[in-house]
Amino acid sequence: LVRDAREEGRAGREIHAHAQIAEKSIQRAFILTFTRSLKQLQEDVEHGKSLPRLLEAAPVLRSAVGRRSRWVGKGAEYTDVFDAALERLRQAAEGKNRESLAEAGVQLSSLVTKVLVLSVFYELDGLEKSRGEDADKAGEKREEARIYHLSLMTEHGSRDEEAAASVAGQLALPVDQIDIGLVRELLSNEFQGEIADVDPSLLGIARR
Repeated sequence: LVRDAREEGRAGREIHAHAQIAEKSIQRAFILTFTRSLKQLQEDVEHGKSLPRLLEAAPVLRSAVGRRSRWVGKGAEYTDVFDAALERLRQAAEGKNRESLAEAGVQLSSLVTKVLVLSVFYELDGLEKSRGEDADKAGEKREEARIYHLSLMTEHGSRDEEAAASVAGQLALPVDQIDIGLVRELLSNEFQGEIADVDPSLLGIARR
């Protein structure tokens, strides 16, 4: 993705959008490092390289957590949860406390899933607002939504393969053909638990 984005940018095609692809792809690499290191720790607390890698990638995750927490009107709430869970995980890993590590790991994994889902919704909101007004911005938002969704599917899998395929298909379309309402509905059905504490109107979905 990064290489393709750079080549497209050099060719002068949707330069701003392709710059965002490169940036979000790098961010995705940190997300993958964090989540995979977390899984390795949960599977084997003795895995020596997992904790340093996880802690190295953590600031990128923390930044994303903070942005989404503020966007949904939670202030620093999600960030505080992330910080506390990360510290519990660090202490548990260093102390080889498997029970505490498992609990902190589940909390971090759930929070990362929530943030990725909310990030797709956030980019859909930007796409809806820019579509028909700013083609470059709309293209950028589509690509960001696509990369966040790809990260979500890569690391956390699909609870509904048909719905996930439909979302991916929609986000691959030209911006003026994307059914944003359908994407929102599919995501909200698949990840009800993750968005339960968020005002539905902020996400552009009907109140449940």
